[in-house]
Amino acid sequence: MADISLSIRTKLIVIFVFIKVLPLVVLAWFSWNVISELADTLGNQTAKMTEETNKLVGGIAEMATSNSINALNDHSREAIERLTTDTARQVADFLYGRDTDIRLAAGVEPDKETYQRFLSHRTRGVLMDDGNWKMDADKKKWVPADSKTQNALQVSARNDENRKNFHYRLPEPEARVEEHPLYLEMTYVDLAGMEQFKVTTLDLLPDRLLDVSKKENTFCKAETYFASLNKLKPGEIYVSEVIGAYVKGYLIGGAYSEDRAEKAGIPFKPETSGYAGKENPLGIRFRGLIRWATPVIGDGGQIKGYVTLALDHTHIMEFTDHILPTEARYCVTSDAGSGNYAFMWDYKGRNISHARDYFIVGYDPETGKPAVPWLEASLYPKWLESNGSMEEFEKAVPWFDEQSLKKKPSSELTRQGFVGLDGRFLNFAPQCTGWHTLTEHGGSGSFVIFWSHLWKLTTAAAIPYHTGIYGKHPRGFGFVTIGANVDEFHKPAMETAEKILSVRKNFEKNLHEQEAHNHALIQTSLNDTSIKMTVYTLVMVMLVILIALWMAAVLTRKITQMIRGIRIFQKGDRTFRLQQSANDEIGQLASSFNQMADNIQQYIEEVESAKATTEKANALLEVEVGERRTAQEALSRNRDHLEEMVKERTSELEKEIRERKRAEKELVHSEKMVALGQLIAGIAHEINTPMGAIKSSGCNISDAMKKVLVDLPVLLGRLDQKSLLLFHELLEKSQEEYPLLTSREERKLIRAVSGNLAGAGVDNSRHMAFFIVQLNAHEQWGRFLPLFQHEESVFIFETAYGLHTITSNTHNINQAVDRISKIIYALKSYIRKSDSKKKTATDVVEGIETVLTIYHNQIKLNTELIREYESVPLIMGYPDELNQVWTNLVHNALQAMNYKGVLKINVKNINDQIVVSITDTGCGIPADHRGKIFKPFFTTKERGEGSGLGLDIINKIIKNHGGRIDWESEVGKGTTFTVSLPQSEDA
Repeated sequence: MADISLSIRTKLIVIFVFIKVLPLVVLAWFSWNVISELADTLGNQTAKMTEETNKLVGGIAEMATSNSINALNDHSREAIERLTTDTARQVADFLYGRDTDIRLAAGVEPDKETYQRFLSHRTRGVLMDDGNWKMDADKKKWVPADSKTQNALQVSARNDENRKNFHYRLPEPEARVEEHPLYLEMTYVDLAGMEQFKVTTLDLLPDRLLDVSKKENTFCKAETYFASLNKLKPGEIYVSEVIGAYVKGYLIGGAYSEDRAEKAGIPFKPETSGYAGKENPLGIRFRGLIRWATPVIGDGGQIKGYVTLALDHTHIMEFTDHILPTEARYCVTSDAGSGNYAFMWDYKGRNISHARDYFIVGYDPETGKPAVPWLEASLYPKWLESNGSMEEFEKAVPWFDEQSLKKKPSSELTRQGFVGLDGRFLNFAPQCTGWHTLTEHGGSGSFVIFWSHLWKLTTAAAIPYHTGIYGKHPRGFGFVTIGANVDEFHKPAMETAEKILSVRKNFEKNLHEQEAHNHALIQTSLNDTSIKMTVYTLVMVMLVILIALWMAAVLTRKITQMIRGIRIFQKGDRTFRLQQSANDEIGQLASSFNQMADNIQQYIEEVESAKATTEKANALLEVEVGERRTAQEALSRNRDHLEEMVKERTSELEKEIRERKRAEKELVHSEKMVALGQLIAGIAHEINTPMGAIKSSGCNISDAMKKVLVDLPVLLGRLDQKSLLLFHELLEKSQEEYPLLTSREERKLIRAVSGNLAGAGVDNSRHMAFFIVQLNAHEQWGRFLPLFQHEESVFIFETAYGLHTITSNTHNINQAVDRISKIIYALKSYIRKSDSKKKTATDVVEGIETVLTIYHNQIKLNTELIREYESVPLIMGYPDELNQVWTNLVHNALQAMNYKGVLKINVKNINDQIVVSITDTGCGIPADHRGKIFKPFFTTKERGEGSGLGLDIINKIIKNHGGRIDWESEVGKGTTFTVSLPQSEDA
């Protein structure tokens, strides 16, 4: 590498720039860094301050919302607890009033007229709705048939000093109040238990005189009060528990609507189910009584008989049926679905008043026994073991046993409509334990619980009535509970929270806008500073450079003049000489240069003379050599040009052939991909269907497995050897293959089997017929009759059905996986693009089946597919190209039939040829089109549905395999394309 040589002038400029400009640039760079860091620090501090301010404002907003909610919680809790306690006291006062009545009754002369006068003055108002309800247009809820809206009268303060928090409430809606007798009957009973006088007010109780010492002659065959009367002393009072017939509920926890009845698969008969306020205003109401009794004293101070008063239970329900723990305060018709209502429990924890009458416990009027209450699932088998005896059941199971929302109610009881609430056994309702705890010492209180998809504040207050049996427990008569939707009394706080949130968002937005504005100001200032600094630095640099140039010019002018003169001499002006204006070092250098120039000029003149002589001789020699070279080049050029022309043309032809082959392959593949694109939606549907079956079957197996793992060990422990063998036989029978039934066939079969089972004396025959049909054992139902008659029959068949569910759903999953595997294999075979240029052993039938699998979704709906395959050998060919042939022919056939008709595919072995015929029952090929069908780009399809290359490509592929394609067609009847392929390459 040559040394870099700089002029003195350049060196002087470089040195000056290095000394002056470089420090100036470094100073500017340092200043820029300091300013940038200052701007970044200021921006970060501003962002941090914005964030901290936002957090502070957010914290204050959240604290304000939280405090508001807590204050409302406290206020609402106190208000609802007060309402609960007041209601409980009102009930107690009412009951003590009945004590007064029974004492007065004991003092009157026992005769019918006196008793009639006594009852006629004792009535109480009952709030009534008009009973005129209808189902709404959506068939989802009940609405008043003639609804009336109250005009929203606006009342404001007239005095300025009254305006703060002035609140007006509209008058309560007028409701119909009917005076109902307090008592259903008044009787006088002698010492033997025979009624001597009786006065009734309603038809609920008979007016004939009965022997009440016999239980079957009492209300619902459930009263045993006479045994207690014999134990009474003068002045003592007997008070019974609530006695009444249980009312079933078949659609619980919501409106008894046509929509829900249809989904549940039951007839829409709301009048056969329990009354439930607005959820079922047409239902059956609970009718019950509470009986008071006391001795009647004769003249000698001896007990001569007993007087009784049967209180209408309706008056007890009136205390809770119309309470609303919301701003509405009261309602005529209760609405349990809102989560805001009151109800009442006796001292044992059994429901005796509820907005849904089917939740009130009661008795079976046929047997006089307590109806089975709604039980947690694990308790139902124990109830069956107790043979329907509540007394035995109460002793056999623990009360309030680890109640939790994780536990579930008995589905069998729910289905049968037995949903009476006995808190001791509602182990899936943990609030029962809470109420029991709050009232066990006679107190009151509240707690919050998540129930019926709502957070509810629920209260409980003991009813301080302690007469008779109710004097043995601090809880007294029982307790009142009120449930309130927490969201109802959070509304004001949440509305305030929304306003605070809106203010916070605006504040946050302003903060961010101010931050962005500050950042923009800093960035603008920084940009202005950088521009000014850059301009100042450039000006200083230019000034320094100008000074450097001037100094260099002054110092190097003479040297520059000398260099210019030397360059003039070098360019050929040999007469040029430097002027010697001074005798300094520069002048001496100019004198030496002039002497050197003289010597060089003399030497050059001598060399030029010799050069001229030599050039003349060389010119003559070059002329001769040129002539010979020209002749030789002409001869060589003619020979080489011919060879190049041949090679060039050959190369062009080979390139055209390669391009045509590549274009044909790409066209085949393109046609295949177009067909695949048209089919991809159907293929996705074909895969999604078995995938949905797999998912559904997996969920069924999981649900069944959870139940079977619990039930199977219990069942096996309860079956004797004979029943166990029949159970195993039933399971084996359920695994046998059985033709699938339609829903209609299955329902018909269930009805037939249900009739057989009912004739054999099997209880719940419809339910059991469903199980035996599902287990494929209906033809041998008599064989399994001992299992139907077993006391655990429902449990046996539910467990067997659970095991059958696992195996049948496993079979469904296997079938779905096989179907998906077949589709994916066919799809992979179809889209495979072979890179091999050699023919391979090819199965023609397998290729056709691959295409039919791809087109399965288009064929299965309205096309009948007929396969007629002979056993044919493999052929040597290109599988992906042949698949394109079958694809185009099948696709054309389906389109010709508009996907409706018969598609017939025939494969034969004829004279060393494999002959494939594809026949459709479509429209046929018109006569004027028959000469054009194999021409490229000819098509009769709509634009965008075909390119017109399909049959042209097919024809070329078949010829490439040494075969041929023929066809026959008749307009209106269909078309047959026949492809003949040689079995060997030599054919």
